[in-house]
Amino acid sequence: MPVSPETVHSKNSHDNAGVSNTPWRMPPALLFVQVFCFAILYAIWMLPGTIVLRHVCLGLGALLSLYPLYQSRHLFLQKRAIPIWLIATLFGWVTFHLLFLAQDPIAQIAEYTSIWKRSAVGVIFALGMGISIAQLTKITNTSTQIKRWMSACWILFYMGLLATTLIYFIKILLTLYGPRRGIVAPKIKSVRSSAKLAGGPRSHEQII
Repeated sequence: MPVSPETVHSKNSHDNAGVSNTPWRMPPALLFVQVFCFAILYAIWMLPGTIVLRHVCLGLGALLSLYPLYQSRHLFLQKRAIPIWLIATLFGWVTFHLLFLAQDPIAQIAEYTSIWKRSAVGVIFALGMGISIAQLTKITNTSTQIKRWMSACWILFYMGLLATTLIYFIKILLTLYGPRRGIVAPKIKSVRSSAKLAGGPRSHEQII
């Protein structure tokens, strides 16, 4: 018995329901806070004395990313999610290496609880924010309010990308012309010299 194309399309749509077309509402304010955390984090990441603010932005961004990640969990079962699973495998290999192949456990535990921990939290943050952006931009019947939210998010996003360069330009101007007006630009200590002063490799974590 011949099957019409409409019947096949209807069957495929029914079979794929809950896999690629699961509807869920993405709050624009959540994306705005995610982008705000990203902009602050990207701008101050290499600046000394900002470790608390960095951890707050990184943790808050990752926490907010759990909602879009959970709502889009079906995406991780598709073939195009293989790169994400490879990244997860990398963290699994690092954990395995720490537990069974570590030659300097103390140093590797310090690295695991600092660099790799922030990297894992950053991956969660990045994936969640990316899914949030994609979820809002693919809405066809976007309201004026959502368009305003998206415009604000993109402006804030690019401001965060430019902020690092602007901060260093301001630093150069203060270094060159600040002393004439009694303004002294703060000096940034190198990681190596600060490590020597603090007396160990753990001072690297205190700065970075």
